[in-house]
Amino acid sequence: MMTTMNNQPLHSQVQASLQCITSSTSQPQSIRQAQETLLALESDHVDEYVNCLLSLIGATSPSSPVEENAASTLRLAAILSLKAAISRRWKDRGRGRADANEQKKKYLSEHVKQLVRIFIVNLIIAGGRNTNSSNDIGINFITNVNEIDAQQLELLQDRQLQHNAASLLSKVGRLDLPLKFHELIPTLVEAVKRSQEVIATTTTILDAQSHPNIIMQTQAFQLIQYNAMNALEATLSEISTQRILVGRKYRNSISLQYLGSVVEYGFVPSLNNLQASLTTNATVDEQESVLSVQYAALCSRVVCHMLNSSLSKLVDDATAVIVVDHTLTFIHKFLSEWLPRMITEQNNNASDSTTPLVKAMKELLHVHCDMIVEVQNSHPGAFVRYLEPFLNLFHSSLMAMVEKRVSANGFVICFLTFLGNVAGTPQYSEHAEPANILWVNFFSPQLMLSLSHILLHLFNNQEGVDGDDDTDSHQWKDDPEAFFQWELQRSCDEDVGSAAQNLFLALVEAEFAVQSVIQGREKVVLPWLIDLLGNVASQRLAVEIEGGMSRNIDAEIIRQAVPLVAAHHTSVTQHGSIEDAFVMQWDAIYTAAGLVGAMLEGHSGFDFGSWFENCLGPNLSLLLQQSGSQQQHHSYLPVLQRRIIWLVSCTANHVNISSQFNPLGMAVTALSRPDDVCLRLTAVQAVDALLPYCEDTPHLLHSITEASIPALFRLANDCDEVESRSSCLDLLSNIITYVSCTGGLLSTELLNSIVAPLSTIWENADGQNLLLRRNVLSILACVASFVGPDEAAALYPLALPLIDDSFGREENVFLVDEALKIWWVLLQLSKGYDPLLGKLYLRAPALSKDLEHVK
Repeated sequence: MMTTMNNQPLHSQVQASLQCITSSTSQPQSIRQAQETLLALESDHVDEYVNCLLSLIGATSPSSPVEENAASTLRLAAILSLKAAISRRWKDRGRGRADANEQKKKYLSEHVKQLVRIFIVNLIIAGGRNTNSSNDIGINFITNVNEIDAQQLELLQDRQLQHNAASLLSKVGRLDLPLKFHELIPTLVEAVKRSQEVIATTTTILDAQSHPNIIMQTQAFQLIQYNAMNALEATLSEISTQRILVGRKYRNSISLQYLGSVVEYGFVPSLNNLQASLTTNATVDEQESVLSVQYAALCSRVVCHMLNSSLSKLVDDATAVIVVDHTLTFIHKFLSEWLPRMITEQNNNASDSTTPLVKAMKELLHVHCDMIVEVQNSHPGAFVRYLEPFLNLFHSSLMAMVEKRVSANGFVICFLTFLGNVAGTPQYSEHAEPANILWVNFFSPQLMLSLSHILLHLFNNQEGVDGDDDTDSHQWKDDPEAFFQWELQRSCDEDVGSAAQNLFLALVEAEFAVQSVIQGREKVVLPWLIDLLGNVASQRLAVEIEGGMSRNIDAEIIRQAVPLVAAHHTSVTQHGSIEDAFVMQWDAIYTAAGLVGAMLEGHSGFDFGSWFENCLGPNLSLLLQQSGSQQQHHSYLPVLQRRIIWLVSCTANHVNISSQFNPLGMAVTALSRPDDVCLRLTAVQAVDALLPYCEDTPHLLHSITEASIPALFRLANDCDEVESRSSCLDLLSNIITYVSCTGGLLSTELLNSIVAPLSTIWENADGQNLLLRRNVLSILACVASFVGPDEAAALYPLALPLIDDSFGREENVFLVDEALKIWWVLLQLSKGYDPLLGKLYLRAPALSKDLEHVK
């Protein structure tokens, strides 16, 4: 095939290669040869190759549906090839490197680059009218439907082509702007403006008389408008990641010049038309309505990019600030009308399948809510003038959704994030300015207390944006280890519980700032939390329920003991049984105590040490004693047992390590049980946090080594995730180090049990588990330092081959630093020259190429 193609004209070779690649009947070998042909043509004849791709992108075959589909597939293949070629051939990224291959590499000429720019713009705004890649062409705006022929309409309607054209244009914009292609954004905005003017005129005529030509004209310009706005959004999204000063200045100038036009001819008309079509009694095609909503979302994203990049500049401009005021007022009005509708619709049809129109509408509302969150977070000072209405709207919407238990977690996360950002903005709460007055009036003590109450109920909401609860990663019962790792990685952008925790912490921190500015403003959240933590009897009952000591308790007794009884928006049975809900409430309260940490210590006389001695310690001891029988008699998860151990790790610096309940010993007990992996991994965190406080009481540390070290190996063996296994081995290294520093002893038998599994771990560590090899080297270094010069040589048969393996194999390149460290440790401990150690010096020439390794 290659020989045959080489005898064909270049255009034919390109077309044949693309047809071969896209054909479902092509053999793999033929596809590889076609790909090689395209790469060779790009390398040898880059300008001509790109010209051929442009002509294929503009090709149409309207004679039959089959030929039209084939032409669409060929266009798609051509534009994807063009995107790849532009990535490789548009700009020299060598930055002055003296690379022979780079010097030989051919790049597109400026003439062809200009052809590409204008061709793609015309493809988007005119369906490629008068596009001839062999001649210079100009921008073609269409102002009359008679100027659009069937071939142009086909290209305008080709969604895949237009989507990739927008992506390609944004890539070119990223490479060119702001130094070249200055006409890109003005052209796209002008296309939106002209199309809207035609649509507005024809809509007026359409109201008076319905005519097929008028309807077709409106639809054609709607396509142009959609495609232009899509390309504008893609371009702004691409250049918004540029951090250099000239890029920021360019984005500011674009926002100042064109925000008004985007709002007047795109944003406002799209929302007005959408509301008119959704509220009219006339029958409207759902697909058309979905497209209208999607176009409104595109317009909103463009506005979001401009506001997010330049709000501070916009509000300082006398003309632009009027546009911003109008825009944000319009958004507030739109959200005020449609958020309650969405809440009601979601509440009434919680179990029904969602239609495409409802999904699109929810996405549009998300875009608007996210816009407000992003703009406020990026420009808190400039956003002050718009703060109050959105605070009230988002707070009231949050209350309505929580009270009605509406399953729309994306909105809940958005509202929680906005309130958290506002609560945690220092210039709102700390300074005596209008923003401070607004902040204080909104976040009254009563609101902060009621909001905190609700947030604790949301702490255990593990559902994501779409309300999906992935059992593989979220459900403790199904996979304890995955649940533990998921909890470590919870994100406030994707998880209701995490967003609620962030807001709670922001409220507590804000109380300190407000109190320092406003004399007499008392804290309310911390005293309320301390009162909850002082309910020893309720905590004991929850522990007895989890531990299986109290069975068949009357539900009324539990209701009277429920700590968060005043929450009107939720039922105590929302987690299943009343017993489960009771336990989960205390889990949330303990979580809150761990979050606020040091701020709680000393407030109103609260003392973590005393609380542990009188409450947490006895309760944890009781749960550990009962854990065996719990597994035999019930299906309760060790929720409180794990949470208390986690709380100990959070407050390790406040807990008395010498307490009669021995927090370190209890953590090791939990670690040693062959029970829940999630509980055992939490115990690893607690032991690691408590180790530094054993220096003054080394006997406590020495007493746990015989139990903890084997338990860590067992847990590492029981885990599947590399992060879990690595944390176990890290703790093992730390224990050996602390025992050594405090003058402790490790028996020969125990040392042998530490060293024995290391070679197996090394050999079995492949793929992502390669990271465990670093742990192996670290443990060997700790053991060598512990045993000292007299016994370090006994480690040579194991350690030296691993060090040599780290230096000699490419897959172990990330281990070189760790291997150098253990080599240095062994050299320091060596009593004299050892031939086994000396062999490693053969690796020195290769290692010396890196100056860091030479050091």
